[in-house]
Amino acid sequence: MQNKQKKVTNIRSKQRGKVAKIVLSHRHDAFARGSAVAMAAIRNAMLGFKILEHPPYSSDLAPSDFYLFLRSKGYLKGKRFEDDETEVAAGREF
Repeated sequence: MQNKQKKVTNIRSKQRGKVAKIVLSHRHDAFARGSAVAMAAIRNAMLGFKILEHPPYSSDLAPSDFYLFLRSKGYLKGKRFEDDETEVAAGREF
């Protein structure tokens, strides 16, 4: 138990002066659906940590698609459109 408390103290000290009553944990590169047993073990061992749930999986988007969205977002930033047709035309221009 002392080892777990040491880890919690270490993580909280790295927050650089931010007030932290809880520590948020996001399971990077984890499957969207974890087993119930694994999730229960994580929750029991977290000592005040809060688990951020994984966003819903979208089967029509590949990781490479997110790169395209980021670039199109920059291209369309600040533009205003009168109707849907001009917005679609701007998207096709990109």
